[in-house]
Amino acid sequence: AVPVAAWLAAATVSGGREYVETLLGKHVVKRYFDSLGDHNHPFWYFFADTPKQMAPWTGLLPAMILFARATWRDRGVRFAVTWIACMLLFFSYPPGKRGVYMLPAFPAIALLAASALEAVAAGHERIRKLALPGLALVAVLFVAVLGVMTRGTEKLLGMRIDTVWMQRALGFGVVAMGAGVWYWTVKALARAVVVSTAAVFLVFYASVLGQLDPVKSSRAFCRQGVLLRNPGEPLGYFGDYLEQYTLFSGENLLLGKKSGEFAE
Repeated sequence: AVPVAAWLAAATVSGGREYVETLLGKHVVKRYFDSLGDHNHPFWYFFADTPKQMAPWTGLLPAMILFARATWRDRGVRFAVTWIACMLLFFSYPPGKRGVYMLPAFPAIALLAASALEAVAAGHERIRKLALPGLALVAVLFVAVLGVMTRGTEKLLGMRIDTVWMQRALGFGVVAMGAGVWYWTVKALARAVVVSTAAVFLVFYASVLGQLDPVKSSRAFCRQGVLLRNPGEPLGYFGDYLEQYTLFSGENLLLGKKSGEFAE
């Protein structure tokens, strides 16, 4: 709670009362109980979506479940499972659901995944039999994504994006995973997953997402607004308030929903 409170205090000073009220009132409290009509999904949505968000470690899920059952008396295992279960139930109640809501549960998921791999290293044969094919599926995943990238992303994203470096990273991932499959050991496959995933995600965030900024980010728009105003004039925002404009302009904005409010 202390880091969150410190962040909110800094946000209040930087963004003003409207920013914090919109953030907490609209995007936390109101979204939880009402969802604002956005991203409505059934109760079981996260039980299907969270495994997909675990990629590329999704195939390790059966081994993780078996490990948790076999070591349930361990306090750390119970803590991690409870952590995940509480978040699943908490966010499954409201009608509005997005995959990012479960992000704080992923440290616990990572701990369970690593512990399952440690159990394999310690000689747990049943977990090893589940872990091997689960990890090998990452090679199939990379091949599938490489196929999508090679065919072009213009229709998929609605815009033209240069994916050459992404294709190279995926090609490297396929080769790395192929080496892991060749040795067919959990240690080799796990190392291949870590190395290949690091390469793919670093290239993805450095190249592909950067090309989306001019379309998806309001940073350039806000900078233009700051440059166009006369010295000493305040900045105003007309319409429904979006906190990203305060963030990228770096100022407390005057807000109004009617043109007359800006007459003075």
